[in-house]
Amino acid sequence: MLRGDLMTASVRPILASAAIPTFFRSVRLDGGTYWDGLFSQNPPIKELTDEKPDEIWVIQINPSELEDEPRRGRDNWLRDIQSVTPLEEIPRWVISNYFYREMSPWLRYSVVPFLILFTASVVNLVGLALEASGITDTRIFLDDRLLAPFGIAGSILGVIFTVNTIIIVILLLVSIPLLIFYRDVKKTLVRFDVLATIPAISPTDAACFEAAREMFASDPETCIFIYGHTHNASLKRVGERAVINTGTWLKKLERVPARFRLLPSVYHPSFCLNYFRIGEDDGKITIDYERIHKAAPRELSLLQRLVSRKPQRDALETIPQRTVIG
Repeated sequence: MLRGDLMTASVRPILASAAIPTFFRSVRLDGGTYWDGLFSQNPPIKELTDEKPDEIWVIQINPSELEDEPRRGRDNWLRDIQSVTPLEEIPRWVISNYFYREMSPWLRYSVVPFLILFTASVVNLVGLALEASGITDTRIFLDDRLLAPFGIAGSILGVIFTVNTIIIVILLLVSIPLLIFYRDVKKTLVRFDVLATIPAISPTDAACFEAAREMFASDPETCIFIYGHTHNASLKRVGERAVINTGTWLKKLERVPARFRLLPSVYHPSFCLNYFRIGEDDGKITIDYERIHKAAPRELSLLQRLVSRKPQRDALETIPQRTVIG
C-alpha cells in the first residue's frame, strides 16, 4: 500500500491508499502527497497473458511523481450529486456551487454587493425617472439627498447604484432578444423534464404505491408494504394497512433560497439516520419510527451561512412515532 517507513498507527496511510484524485483528495504524509497507486500501477494485462503472446509491452503514460498536488480532489463537490434531491435541483445546485465555490473570490466578492443592492438600485432608478420626468415634485433622488449624509459609504453606494442602473438599462434594451432566447431554452428544458415540478408522490413512489395496492388486493393477510426510494422516508396509511418508504442514509442536500433574491440558493447538507421497527403489542402490529439525530456537516462557507437560513421544516417530523395496524 505504502512504503514500510510510512506505515504508522495513523489512519492517514489508509486514507492515502483510498484517495482517488477525481473523487477524494490526496493525503499529505511525512512531507509528501500520496493517493491511490492504481493510477500508475496494476496495468490490466491478465487477459493478454491468457493468449500467450511472444512479447507484451507496457508503456507507463502517467508520471511517477507530480510537482503539485492534484487539485480536482481537494474540494470535489460533484461527488455529492447523488445527495441532491429532487433531481430537478441539479442545474440550480451546479450554479450554486460554481458561484460559492469555483468562482474567483475576487470576482465573487466584487459581484455580491451589486446583487444584494440590485433591488435598491431599481427603486433608485424609478425614483430618478419619476423626478426627471416631472411626475413628482421632489428632488430626493436627483439631488442625492438619501446617500449624501453617509459620506464615503454613500459615495460607494452611489457607484453601485450607477453600475446597476447601467446594467438595468442594457437588460431593458436586450429584453426582447433575451425573451425569445429564454422561451427557446425553456422548451428544451421542459422537453427533458428539467423544469418539471415535483408532485406530492413522485412517479417512482406512485409505482410503489400501485404495487402495494396490488399486493394488498391479492393477499389480504399482508398488512405492510416496504420499499426503499429517495432520501425522504415516509409512512402512508392505505385503509387499515401501511406503506413504508425506508428512505436512505445518504447525505441530503436541501435547497434554501438566499436572503437576497438575486444570489444563488444555498444547499444545506444534513443526514437522516432513521429506521422503522415492526413489532406486536396486545395482538396488534406496531410500527415504531426511530430517528438518530446527527449534526449536519460543516461544509458551508461563511458567505453561504450569512446569506441563507437553516431549513425550517423537516418533512420527516410528520411521521408518527408509533403507528398501530389492525
